[in-house]
Amino acid sequence: MSVIWKAKARFLYDLIFAGMTVFALGLANAEYGDFSYFTLVVAYFLFCWFEFRSITFAFKKNVAVKSIQIDTRSREGELDLNISYISPLGFVITFGVICNQLFLMDNNLFYIEGLGEISEIERYEWVLFAVDNFIRAVCLDFFETFNVHISRISSQNYYVLMFVFIYKTTLGVFFLKSIYNLYNATILVKESNF
Repeated sequence: MSVIWKAKARFLYDLIFAGMTVFALGLANAEYGDFSYFTLVVAYFLFCWFEFRSITFAFKKNVAVKSIQIDTRSREGELDLNISYISPLGFVITFGVICNQLFLMDNNLFYIEGLGEISEIERYEWVLFAVDNFIRAVCLDFFETFNVHISRISSQNYYVLMFVFIYKTTLGVFFLKSIYNLYNATILVKESNF
């Protein structure tokens, strides 16, 4: 088995596992159902941290390489969680948690299509809202052009729209670049270890 194939398999495994971990954390945080300043503040700080780490990975390839090296040296297994991938994915999930908390704080901040009562919205829909905006940012607004939505949540509030704009801008510019640098760093570290 070639070194590059092993690195690619490791990258896919780590990315899927990190995605499932972050998705589970997002669902767990959204399941509380009540507004909490603590949850809002913690999610906001995590959002800022994940954004900072993603931007760092996007612009400084050597930071991505060092992060992958530290991750692989700190564990013995060949294929297990590479925590460096959590930052870009955590950025997406914490966006959904923050929007959920803002909705619970003031349900007039968001418009929910087809919502008769507040209790009808499911908690997983906030993760879908984050993923919907992620897809719109990364796919260069292809879905926006054709008005395709996977989430029925939207907003007309200026502050929420600015938050969505910052989220989409960061994702569009930095997310793919940071994942690309982490992927290349994984291959580089694997090749240097063999």
